[in-house]
Formats: sequence, C-alpha cells, structure tokens
Amino acid sequence: MLEVIEHLADVPHALSEIARIMKPGATAILSTPNRLNVTSRIHYLLSGFYKGRRAPLPYRYRAADGRNWHIMGLNDLHWIAHGEGLWIDALGTSRKKPRAMIYAPLLYGPIKLFSYLLYVRGVKDPAQRRINRQLYRLMTSASLLMDENLIMRMRKMRPEEKIGLNGAGR
Repeated sequence: MLEVIEHLADVPHALSEIARIMKPGATAILSTPNRLNVTSRIHYLLSGFYKGRRAPLPYRYRAADGRNWHIMGLNDLHWIAHGEGLWIDALGTSRKKPRAMIYAPLLYGPIKLFSYLLYVRGVKDPAQRRINRQLYRLMTSASLLMDENLIMRMRKMRPEEKIGLNGAGR
C-alpha cells in the first residue's frame, strides 16, 4: 500500500482489513509522507503544519474527496497497527533532502533523549516496555529522522505473540 493510507478517511479500518486478510507471519509494506522527519518538525514548530500539510486545506474540498489530508506520525500508525495484531518490524529508506542531513545531526541528541524519557523511562509493565522500546528504536532511527517518506514493513503477529499484550489479544 504505497502512498494511499493518508488519503483514507478511516485508517484503523484499513489496517484492520490488511490484518484480516493476512496469514500470521505474513508481511505488508505501507508508505506515507513522513511527518516526523526533522525538517517537518522544524516546519511544524514555525508554522503549525507538518510535511504534506504546509498550509490550511482548501475549504472547497471535503474528506470524502480523497485529498492527502490524513497524514499520521509513526507513533500513531504503530499504535493502530499493534491493536490490529500488526507489528512494525522495520522502516525502509527513501529520498533525503540535504537540509535533513544538516538538521538531523544537530537535533539527534535532544530527540533521542526526549524520546527515551517519553517512551522508555518509568514504564513498569513488561509488555508495554517491550513495545515502547521497539517504538523508541523506530522513532530515533535515521530513516524516520531524515527520509521524506515513511516506509513500514508490518508483520502479522502470531497468536502466541499477542498473549499478554493489552488490547491485542482478541
């Protein structure tokens, strides 16, 4: 599913359908604009808009028109996918803009520290800690911080992998 998910009105339903048709252990590849790369984060700080949404949407369009309106961050997609029994196990690489290669080394330390404090420190539940550590690795990866597009490899969890994980053991 390449550059599609951001056009859909119901992302959780789309991921639910992907998980429904996959066999346990099967792999799906999804891509979407990467709103969490460093240039997009800086743009958001200065304007209030992430990559892919550099200005307000034209009001002549509606969500049903299929515009590029629902750009989600990796953290949100990770949470939705996990709830459907999908595990994001790798990020692919895409085009990098030169300014991202300048900003990323400058901001990597603060991003890594803040992400550690947010995702890892103080998490007591072992299942949640396992999930958060994996998300922390993804959220501080070079692909997430510098690439224009977010390319995710998702694997459908086997039933034994879901045991003990909140909300995933349906």
